[in-house]
Amino acid sequence: MTLTGSTLPVSPAKASGDRAVRLQWLDICGVIAVVLACGYAIALTLQGFAFDAITSNFRYMMLGLRTTWELAILSFGLGLLVGIVIAVARESEIGPLRWVAKGYVELLRNVPQLMVIFWVYFLLPVVTGHSINEYLAAVVALTACISAYLAEVVRAGINSVPRTQLEAAYSTGCTYLQAMRLIVIPQALRNMIPSLVNQFVSAFKTTSLVYIIGVIEFFRAATIVNERDFKSMEIFTFVGFVYFVNCFCMSTLARWYERRLQRKREGR
Repeated sequence: MTLTGSTLPVSPAKASGDRAVRLQWLDICGVIAVVLACGYAIALTLQGFAFDAITSNFRYMMLGLRTTWELAILSFGLGLLVGIVIAVARESEIGPLRWVAKGYVELLRNVPQLMVIFWVYFLLPVVTGHSINEYLAAVVALTACISAYLAEVVRAGINSVPRTQLEAAYSTGCTYLQAMRLIVIPQALRNMIPSLVNQFVSAFKTTSLVYIIGVIEFFRAATIVNERDFKSMEIFTFVGFVYFVNCFCMSTLARWYERRLQRKREGR
């Protein structure tokens, strides 16, 4: 016998998850609408808003944005590798290794990032006796800064893995490094993805600091255009909008994955 006009009951967990997704998309649409409205209000308020200052230099500034993405991706990737090594060293039972790793993290987390860029660009050639170009100096300095923060993210991820996993690895004959590489780190990275995305957003914005040593990334490209055209309001409004769009999309992705990971843990 077939029943018509009836529906299957929906579990409370699924209903809650669907509601969270709807609210998420509603929030995203709301934020985008507010930003567009603010941009439109600025354009109406400012008499003679020179859009041609943006359109005529759009290609040049996009080349700078490409450099920004290159710096962010390269320094973040290298920083993650260095951060994993530092995090493993901080969890080591070897005292001197643990102290060096902690000193590295504390030093780079407690000095201005601009100071690290100056150190690399001006001090490294004095120490090594060889000159260093602006782009390489930017990558090295950003990698050092980012790795110090990522080391703490990775260490938190390592501590989120149950200690029994490490003990089980020891029982199978694994060394400390083997247990970290094969068992602990892969599990920790999965838990760290939302935090890693948030750190990448921070790294993306930090790349604007390297303009001080002459790297023509997005902010520096916009500054060069402004020095020629003297359209500060138009150009830097556009710069802020581009940074917002890129960072907002990445932050939204991190929040979406974090909620998905939470639902997976709860078995929904």
